[in-house]
Amino acid sequence: MTLSAGRIASDVAGHPAPKRTAGTASPAILVVDDEPYIVDVIAFLLEDEGFRVLRAYDGEQAWGIVSTRCPDLIISDVYMPRLNGLDFLKRLQQRPPLSYIPVILMSAARRDLIVPNAAFVAKPFDLDRMLSLVNAALATR
Repeated sequence: MTLSAGRIASDVAGHPAPKRTAGTASPAILVVDDEPYIVDVIAFLLEDEGFRVLRAYDGEQAWGIVSTRCPDLIISDVYMPRLNGLDFLKRLQQRPPLSYIPVILMSAARRDLIVPNAAFVAKPFDLDRMLSLVNAALATR
């Protein structure tokens, strides 16, 4: 399923939620992108899967959230105002225990980005691939 305006509602709605054990806390995922629409689509997908979602619309806002709450995973755009995704990742990697938070970077401008200690997905992205990356990142944490 590719992220596109016409297919989002049907793609997300048709994706079955995982079975979670009663009493276990759902992982918290921070989604960061300067396009609110992208944040909302990813958040909707993740919430539909039973995850808790924190939202930020630039790297500085995300840094404020990470400084007060420690999410289980971060999904971040690469190119954003104020603090881009690569500089945000560098800050994380310089501060244990924040350096242990798995990160998935995404970009429409770059399709071949290789960043140590982070997964990458190109936009427009496939919703199933995004969910697979999320589950893989959380499994290795």
